[in-house]
Amino acid sequence: MDPVRADALCREGNSLAARGRMQEALACFEEAVRADPDLADAHCLRGRALSVLGRHKDAIASFEQTIRLDRRYAFAYTGIGNSLVQRGQPRRALKYLKRAARLDSDDPLVHSAMGDALCKLDRAGDAIKCYDASIDVEPTAAAYGGKGEAYRAMGDHARALKMYGRAVGLGPDSADAHHGRALCLAELGRPAEAIAACNRALKEDGNHEEARATRDRLTAARRGA
Repeated sequence: MDPVRADALCREGNSLAARGRMQEALACFEEAVRADPDLADAHCLRGRALSVLGRHKDAIASFEQTIRLDRRYAFAYTGIGNSLVQRGQPRRALKYLKRAARLDSDDPLVHSAMGDALCKLDRAGDAIKCYDASIDVEPTAAAYGGKGEAYRAMGDHARALKMYGRAVGLGPDSADAHHGRALCLAELGRPAEAIAACNRALKEDGNHEEARATRDRLTAARRGA
């Protein structure tokens, strides 16, 4: 066991993650876990990296190990909740997110993730309150994008478009924000702008299959008109 090396690896991994080099960051966090298996921070950071990379099942396992080492590690509960939302289990996610909020109500991600879970449960009004709580702590593209999705679900496209605009302003590199804006524009009968928004989403993330499908659908509809 080498706690000094593990701590150094966690710092290096955080630096890499901040520069968007997530695979390399993950390698650092995994080496940190091997250097000190009892370091809760290393397991949690590994979970965060896995979540960003879309490996939510593995992320949950890392967050669960974090909790075994430290039952009051708030972000580990948030991480599990967020990953469960992404895996289509919003009701189960809420249990973990509520625990996280009790432990750390100042984390904007926990409120945003709770909003995502409530949206998937068709509770858009409650979701908006959670997104507002997240924005009150720290305005983020994810929270505004989620709020846009909630308003879109309620049929309030004018407010939804405004929220997506704020999301894009805060996170111009967020493919999800651009795609959400595209969906809203399409539903407002503005297909050319929607296609442009899809193209921007694909510029930011060439593997964003939902944006590609939306663009192809809109393009085919315009050709057939």
